[in-house]
Amino acid sequence: MTADNKDECVTGGNFSSDVREYAGEGIAALKTDDQQVPFTFGTEEAVAEQATTKVVSDDKTTYYTNLRQALEESKDATPETPATITVINDTDLDDATIGEHVTLTVANGVNLNVTGTVENKGTVDNKGTITVQPGADLDGKVDGSGDVVEVPAPVPDTGITLDKTELTLAPGETAKLTATVKPANADMKVTFWTSSDESVATVSQSGVVTAVADGEAVITAESWYGNTAACTVTVETPVEPEPDPDPTPEWPAEGLEGFVVRCYQVALGRDPDEKGYADWCRWLTDGTVDAKGCAYGFVFSPEMNR
Repeated sequence: MTADNKDECVTGGNFSSDVREYAGEGIAALKTDDQQVPFTFGTEEAVAEQATTKVVSDDKTTYYTNLRQALEESKDATPETPATITVINDTDLDDATIGEHVTLTVANGVNLNVTGTVENKGTVDNKGTITVQPGADLDGKVDGSGDVVEVPAPVPDTGITLDKTELTLAPGETAKLTATVKPANADMKVTFWTSSDESVATVSQSGVVTAVADGEAVITAESWYGNTAACTVTVETPVEPEPDPDPTPEWPAEGLEGFVVRCYQVALGRDPDEKGYADWCRWLTDGTVDAKGCAYGFVFSPEMNR
């Protein structure tokens, strides 16, 4: 392959010596974990689109789809033949070492996601973003104007409580349960609601319980990390009270009628019977007896003196 056919495209197959020779002219072989892979070969821009990393060392340019592989192959760089590794597309990096004579550059607009322990013995020039995941570590100095974002470790919840542990409802009634996830700074304050028997009581995902039919059901609130709290719901149809077959009349408290009522209550210790009450009221009204005679009749009545 010569410089006259640089725009030609070789597709499929492993890299041939012609491709490697042509790569030496400025467009390098694309590597993945030391394996030669089929790919579409064309301009340098076409190769870069498939790669995450570009390595410049000893006046040669090589593209890789695996940053860790690029670091591994650059570990023997020397002061005379240093290596510059540029992250040109978003990629992850787990446990790795940046060699003493290696410069790792994160290009503008690119995110390097660090998921393991990276030992930096060389130089890190950050023009994009380096994101350090929980438990990961990027050792050594980071230069450049880019951002280094350390993702905080998640805070799992340690428990969940409900504002009520028992409820009694009639069919058709509703009640709201409120769940509290602890600690207050837990990162996933999500509650999942379930009912042990939806024929008795149902629960919405906002904690609203609806009574369906008589029986008992357990409403359970579960946190994101599997902690639970429960409320026992008893559904009962209310029993209507039997009507009083002989309701007690409301006796007057004022006037002549009230006087007769008080005579019954004070002298005899009971409410009036209807006939006696009617007789005394009639006698007082028509003058058959006066108040003194009425009182005398109660005090000296056979019932009073038993």
